[in-house]
Amino acid sequence: MRQRSWFLAVTVLSVVLTLWGLSTGGACADPARPSPIVLAQAGGGGEAPLAEYLCQIGDHDLKNSEGKRLKTVAEILRQDRANYHKFKVRDRRDLADETFFASAKNRELFSRVTVQCPPSLAQRIVGSGAIVQVRAYRDRIVVGILGEAESGGTDAPEPAVEPAAAQDGGAITLKPDQEFTVQGKLSEVRSTHPNGSSFKSYILKVGRAIRLEDGDGSCSTDDRLEIHVFGDRIEAKLEGQQVTATGTAFCEHTAWHVRPIVMKVESISSLR
Repeated sequence: MRQRSWFLAVTVLSVVLTLWGLSTGGACADPARPSPIVLAQAGGGGEAPLAEYLCQIGDHDLKNSEGKRLKTVAEILRQDRANYHKFKVRDRRDLADETFFASAKNRELFSRVTVQCPPSLAQRIVGSGAIVQVRAYRDRIVVGILGEAESGGTDAPEPAVEPAAAQDGGAITLKPDQEFTVQGKLSEVRSTHPNGSSFKSYILKVGRAIRLEDGDGSCSTDDRLEIHVFGDRIEAKLEGQQVTATGTAFCEHTAWHVRPIVMKVESISSLR
């Protein structure tokens, strides 16, 4: 009798444990459907940001709606989001922030919390603008260049050329009208046109071969690894400096072009 009672107790316990395992997934969970792995967001020990986005700080972001020049990174970032959401004034590299800063109240975060930004990058932003990655948290805003914002930013430069369509023997290959970012030293050169006139141009020594495949053929940097750059954003004060430039390229086709590859610059800033 005692053995029968013990057997019944073990049976009941076994059934209970089995049912509990099925209901909770326990050790009997389907091995073909493993539990999802949650990857912690960077910053704050796994804290997820309120907003995360890439933005291009352009001329219109450097001034408030009254045309007054802004003096801090926080003011400029706030104006950038107001331009993006409220005024619909956007740069080509601007990306959405999942509508978080569409709210004027949420944009006040820029003036309430600490903005973490490397000094050299802050100088570039306030001076002439830059392309930056922003992560907004409840108690801080972290600003850096792409791929570095999650650690609070560093003074390390962006990749030499990014993005590239392909790499051929170490050379970067671009397609027509493909926007890319490149670093190099900006210099002024003097050239003579076939008509006898002298003119000034800017070249960028990029340190790496670039090849452009256009519809009518191709062209590439010569042994000097230089490209001809032009655009309203290029200022004389940048001459002799290491800069980051973003734009599109085409092959030389007039006597005014002084290098095989010519870049129309849309944004440029010093790396200092």
